[in-house]
Amino acid sequence: MASDPGAMLSMSLTQRLCAYAAILAFGVPSVLIALTGGEVWPFLDYRMYAETKLTPEVDWLALVGRTNNGAPFPLDDERYIVPFAHSELLRALYALDILGETDAAPARRALRGLLAAYERDRLSGEHHGPRLVSLEVYRVRWHARPGVSHHMIPDTQQLLHAVNLPGTAP
Repeated sequence: MASDPGAMLSMSLTQRLCAYAAILAFGVPSVLIALTGGEVWPFLDYRMYAETKLTPEVDWLALVGRTNNGAPFPLDDERYIVPFAHSELLRALYALDILGETDAAPARRALRGLLAAYERDRLSGEHHGPRLVSLEVYRVRWHARPGVSHHMIPDTQQLLHAVNLPGTAP
């Protein structure tokens, strides 16, 4: 049974249209993105993973509540900060300029609201955390060192903000 080599290479009209559609859907946007230097989903190049850090440091925020006697209570459990997820809340604080580079007032309002919501939820029985009178935000930083076993303890800790419940002493 001899087959015609030209018949195997020919494409049906449907196959040709599908190939043209694929070129238009993936090829043209990729070329446009390359020419403009922009990012359009789903054609991202994920630059956040491609950039190198200049220093071997990691910094993040830590939320700490204070009880009447001054004992610290880390607010890293999501049941205390409902409806936020912990990482979402910290990203939102960065977006609200928690570092105070231009205007820290929105971040301070958000922190007062978070503290009031914590106490409201505690009083209504939503969680069983201790009574808090203040909320503090720290910028914590770790310096990357191979083989360090105390990775949960930051190398430096800087107080950025402290807000009190209304009616409590500063």
